[in-house]
Amino acid sequence: MALTNGTVSDNGSIYYPADYEMTNDDISECINYYQKEVSPTYLSKSNEYKGKTEAFSQVTQGALGSNSAQGTVNYPKTLVDFFNGYFIGIPVTIGTTDDNSKDKFQDWLRGTSFADKLSELSKQTSIYGKSYLFAYNNEDSELKVATITPENAFMIYDDTIDHRAIMFIMYSKNSDNQLVGHIYTNGEDMSFVYDGKIAVQSSTSLPFGGYVPAVEFYDNEERIGLFDPAIDLIHMYDKALSAKSDDNDYFAHAYLFFKNFQLDEDQQLNIKNTRIIATHNDNIGDVDVDARFLEKPDADQLQEHLLDRLEDLIYRTTSVANMKDTNFGSSSSGVSLAYKLQPMSNLALNKERKFSEKMRLLFKILQTQLNVDINKLTFKFIRNIPNNEASEATIAQQLMGITSQETALSTLSFINDPKQEMDKITEERRNQVQE
Repeated sequence: MALTNGTVSDNGSIYYPADYEMTNDDISECINYYQKEVSPTYLSKSNEYKGKTEAFSQVTQGALGSNSAQGTVNYPKTLVDFFNGYFIGIPVTIGTTDDNSKDKFQDWLRGTSFADKLSELSKQTSIYGKSYLFAYNNEDSELKVATITPENAFMIYDDTIDHRAIMFIMYSKNSDNQLVGHIYTNGEDMSFVYDGKIAVQSSTSLPFGGYVPAVEFYDNEERIGLFDPAIDLIHMYDKALSAKSDDNDYFAHAYLFFKNFQLDEDQQLNIKNTRIIATHNDNIGDVDVDARFLEKPDADQLQEHLLDRLEDLIYRTTSVANMKDTNFGSSSSGVSLAYKLQPMSNLALNKERKFSEKMRLLFKILQTQLNVDINKLTFKFIRNIPNNEASEATIAQQLMGITSQETALSTLSFINDPKQEMDKITEERRNQVQE
């Protein structure tokens, strides 16, 4: 579905000319497009993460005509949780070199639970390929931020090289099943009702210095989610595992074949209950008598090989390390572990750059209210991996005198803020001199 005056890029972003003034008809067209063409895709990704896939939640005809529910291994959730535990399991350290605003800024970060919001945002970008951090003032005029999934929200940008945000639109259904929402521009918050066309109900001004109060975060420019490249492999794994389960069901209910036996119903029931075959045939010398279970060919090795191959491809395709692999336990050194984590580390480094850029943009939007200099902000991401603290301490001690104290202390994974640690050291030495 094409837009009359706007365009949709390959990554799903919506653009309008910078010198074009959007009308209510344009906005209505965007909402209609997003509802029909985009939102179902994000809902499907959410269901994949929750393990609520339509293809395998239904009851199908299993072995011997019995009903069997198709089984799933929730790889999407496993991959997302593994990667984000590695990427942001240790909260990002956000600081400022401006001593005048440092304490107030840190109080705001703690008060708004910014580390938790950032962790949730990271998970959502891995699931959907993108997500939003939305700024607002609550009823007490306190500045807050919230994560908004792209299931029912989208951004519209201008077509300049900078792709500046024109408006952010959120919508949902009220108790009367009406589609209602808000349009946030660089100066206004407009509430609306949508019934095929936009009807603006009210409008209030926004205190964000001429910026749209939302920022789109993503892992890559293509807006590809973490498990998107492996989703077909994941479905193949589920099908193969379900087939193996059906085979087990088949062998548990194998047919018993009798040759040249005459058994009444009571005898058949007795064999089924006791699992003992004891019969007598007077003409046993003249009649070929046989009793055995019917079995189909055993493909257990083939199935196991397929499952192992699919599991390996799922992790390789997504560049996520399989933490449950026994090979990780055999890593004898930090260098060996680093090589095994290299693909996931590259993925995390790219995500770190994207997140740092977007966080700086967010604080640029909030700087009038936070009174913070965005040029003095610092972001420190620490990978959540097992660390040898004794080895780190040795390295830090060796760096003392070669590098600055701050650089040496930054090598210690258990120190979140090296500058704050330096202040503590200085204070302790001052107290010792006084004593």
